[in-house]
Amino acid sequence: LKSCAFAWAAMVSVRAASVCFLFAVASIPGGNGQSPCWEADVEYTGTEISTRSNVKYSGACQNFCLSDTACQVYTWKSDLTCVLFSNTTGTAPLADAHSGPGACEIEVDGSGTTNPSKFFWQVMEIMRARSTKDFRLTYRAVGSGTGQKEFSQVADGDYSAALSDFGSGDIPMSSTHYNQILANGRRMVHVPFSLGAIGIFHSVLGAEVGSQGLKLSPCILARIFSGQITQWDHADIKADNPDLDVPAGTKIQVGHRRLGSSSTGGTTGYLETKCNASWTHVSTGAPMGSGSIITWPDLDNFHEVEGSPGMKALIAYTAYAIGYLDAGHGHQRAFSEVKLLNEDGTWLTSSEAIEVEDADGNNGIAAAGKAGVDSGSIPSDTTADWSSVNLYSKAGPNTWPIVLVSYIYLSKDWTMMTPGKAGILKAFVDFVTGSEGQDLLADYSFNKIPTAMNSWSNTWADVIDKPGIVTDFTFENSTDPWDGQHSDVISVKRNSYSMWKLNELDVALKSMLARIDAVETSLNDYGIVPLHGSGTTNPKTMFAKAMKLMEHRARVPMLLTYRAVGSSTGQKEFVGNDESGNKSYNHFGAGDIPMSQDRYDTLMGQSPPEGMVHLPFALGAIGIFHNVPSSELGDAELKLNACTLAKIFTGVITDWRHGEIEAQNPGISVPEGTKIQVGHRSLGSSSTGGLAGYLHKKCAAAWSLGTGSTLDWPTNDTHDNFHPVQGSPGMQTHIKDTPYSIGYLDAGHGHDFGFAEVALQNKAGYTRTSKTSIEEGAALKAFISMILNNDEGLCEEFGFTAPSAELKNLALNAAQTIAYPAGMTEFSFETSTAPWVGMKSNVISMKRHSFDDYERAVMKSDIAALQASPPGAGPPGPRGGDGLRGDPGPPGADAVGGTTVLSSPGSSDGDGIDIVPVAISAVAVVLSLISCCFGFLAFRATKNTRHQALSENPQVYGSPAM
Repeated sequence: LKSCAFAWAAMVSVRAASVCFLFAVASIPGGNGQSPCWEADVEYTGTEISTRSNVKYSGACQNFCLSDTACQVYTWKSDLTCVLFSNTTGTAPLADAHSGPGACEIEVDGSGTTNPSKFFWQVMEIMRARSTKDFRLTYRAVGSGTGQKEFSQVADGDYSAALSDFGSGDIPMSSTHYNQILANGRRMVHVPFSLGAIGIFHSVLGAEVGSQGLKLSPCILARIFSGQITQWDHADIKADNPDLDVPAGTKIQVGHRRLGSSSTGGTTGYLETKCNASWTHVSTGAPMGSGSIITWPDLDNFHEVEGSPGMKALIAYTAYAIGYLDAGHGHQRAFSEVKLLNEDGTWLTSSEAIEVEDADGNNGIAAAGKAGVDSGSIPSDTTADWSSVNLYSKAGPNTWPIVLVSYIYLSKDWTMMTPGKAGILKAFVDFVTGSEGQDLLADYSFNKIPTAMNSWSNTWADVIDKPGIVTDFTFENSTDPWDGQHSDVISVKRNSYSMWKLNELDVALKSMLARIDAVETSLNDYGIVPLHGSGTTNPKTMFAKAMKLMEHRARVPMLLTYRAVGSSTGQKEFVGNDESGNKSYNHFGAGDIPMSQDRYDTLMGQSPPEGMVHLPFALGAIGIFHNVPSSELGDAELKLNACTLAKIFTGVITDWRHGEIEAQNPGISVPEGTKIQVGHRSLGSSSTGGLAGYLHKKCAAAWSLGTGSTLDWPTNDTHDNFHPVQGSPGMQTHIKDTPYSIGYLDAGHGHDFGFAEVALQNKAGYTRTSKTSIEEGAALKAFISMILNNDEGLCEEFGFTAPSAELKNLALNAAQTIAYPAGMTEFSFETSTAPWVGMKSNVISMKRHSFDDYERAVMKSDIAALQASPPGAGPPGPRGGDGLRGDPGPPGADAVGGTTVLSSPGSSDGDGIDIVPVAISAVAVVLSLISCCFGFLAFRATKNTRHQALSENPQVYGSPAM
């Protein structure tokens, strides 16, 4: 057969091998477009070459011609090993398997540091997706120490060969391994490909660290990682961190790698270099040393972890932990980072170093690499011993002090590699050190290497010993017709669905992260701003409205809550307890009584003392309310003096027809024997304190229960007419639902429910009822300002009396003494339109509203209108005007049903019916009738026009004339 286009089979005698093989050729292409290069019965004298020992494949091996004089064929031996025969020299491999069914796969395997593992995996996937060749690239992330072992030895202690095709580490090959490689007749090269920072990360709460961040000098770090300092509140740590406020005696939970790792080498090398005197074992005083593996202290606060994932888990899930990590891993998890002191005396984190560039465009990581090149500390001979190379503590105002160089370890001798394997390994290193690979490093928080360090092209050209033939894989970076389709081209125009989809997901994720970052930026680093308080129930509705207004008017999202539990419970939660370390459970507390002496003493007894301020914000009355029918009081107010009240609330007087009550209320006609159902608060409350204080002062002889927010009330065992209730809601329910009851309430609550009130005698001797007498630090400061200044008139709205100017100034002056967080961005209030300024993210603007605020105002307006309507008047009308109801009208306008109606003399008749709406309705009816007339005329005109058009041109409408 003369044509390569036909399938055929033949017996071939191989004299040199003295073995006969049966092979089948599916197709035999010509070499590089040349004439067919195969004929039947050609006698081969080559030597069999195995490209992959003990690897099993199925199918037939494919033939391929490199040129007219260099053809080869793959077939199968009896053990299924793929074998290559040559018709040229017969002494060296001509090619590896090529693409197509049954082709032999090329495999390149590496192992080493975990830090660039994701970068390596991405490069490998990209290369496979862009190639027509059947090759496999793998990388095992096991740490630099293990990577060095598997590259330097084929088995433990056997340095005769490498187990991996390449290794990788963030530290140079150790001198021990390097010397053993040389001793066994081998040589290796270092290929620098990236720069990376090692960061020190921690899990101390941000609120406990303070706004300046956690600063640890080299010697403090050395003493922590050697076990000499074991507590976060150590005096030497506090010296650099005066704002650090952790619970006393809190242990530092130290994480360290179990197996060899470059991050261990980098951290220990830095500590040994910068503070050798302190870098000693706590138990023996011996030097800790440096390297990827050291002996760590055996202490209960030291935790060994496996790999970067183990360190990340320790920092994420262990309180008060510290550990070292490739900075990229720490940044991806948003861990809090320790600030280190660099050679120029700058405190900074690795993320800050990455963000700042010098005049040459180098950030704080690249600057360390440039300094290393400039100082000559980077060897020019890639086959030399690099074990002492490091980039620790290089000079520069923003240079990071712990910078590692990441290397690929390669054998110098590649002569026994097959052409394809050598070509693929070279292509991989080309990609990693080339522009596309270097640009990908930033995605993993690594830095490109300076140009002066990127010496791979020279190493390949002048140092590597190559096989006789190397498959020259080239890269197509833009469309190159015909050449781009060659089998040895890795083309950017090829891709796989999985790589495309991953890229799409990556783009979407980056977009989402950018949006999240934008949201966080707009929050001025606050996030969702929380503000929580608890205490007296009396101002709960006032606080609720103030908080809702702040939430609605703020540009940043705020979450403001107030838990109405009574003054006493509010004080307890403000002071805290043993479980909270006497730290407040809330941002503020509220009460209608001052802080009790014992709780104040608890605050001041802390170390340091927990200072507090009292801020008077409203005056409120405590009223005595009852549920006696007015008809049984002769339609008069119920009058009870202080001594009578004292006797009622101590259980001395239990009957409404008691002589003292009748003497003050001569018209009372309550049925004989009707018991007084006394309601009292079960838990501490300011209203209890107010009532008790009043009765103790006015009638101490009759008041035997003492004073305070919590009293020992008569029990139901001896007084079945006493009823404990919980909170103001409980008291409201008791008075409303229990006939002949009496109880005490914040007067505003009682008035809101329309309860009948006991008239008390004031100092002047007049009998009156109360009604006739009437983020976190930034958010707290704004809330205090809103409440104390009362610009919204909330005091009056909720039944309180605004403090006098003198008392208001006292409160405002006290508020100025509160110590807020340093560097806090305060909220401000926009009370009238302020262009640009009003759109700032820290402005609470009266120009922002929510629909529920508007709707509540409308409902209140409607209810007020109903209450003001005379008997027989209809309900409020529908929304009028521009569709809004309840909008305030001009002076002299009455809002009825949300419709603004101008009142004028004679505008209403005797029945109270307003003429204006009637007139408007009449006009509307007339306009509607006119509109109907115009509509009818338009319809007639249209019909006549259609008849005329059809008669003149019937085909226009597709129907005959009518």
